[in-house]
Amino acid sequence: MKITNSYEEINELINNNDMVLLYFSGENCGVCNVIKSKVEDILTKYTNIKSLEIKTENSREIAGQYNIFTIPGIIVYVQKKETIREARYISIEEFESKIHRYYKMIY
Repeated sequence: MKITNSYEEINELINNNDMVLLYFSGENCGVCNVIKSKVEDILTKYTNIKSLEIKTENSREIAGQYNIFTIPGIIVYVQKKETIREARYISIEEFESKIHRYYKMIY
């Protein structure tokens, strides 16, 4: 997952792709690193999903703009609309099930 702190890059990705995953994390967040590896595994299965990681300590304004108050946080956009939002205690199995459902509808 590419790391960004650019609001413009995030908007461009959302506006130019059918499915986008934003992953909000922290540099010293152990849970974030565990969840990130599982999210990356999901992204290898669903190759049409574009993704960005936002490190909240470097991008507080962006995190605030997206109403991210706890990490890890995930927002998935489907055709420019926020469709999935997960935070803190993420069930990877449930999350992947949601991803699969929307992915099948688009691709």
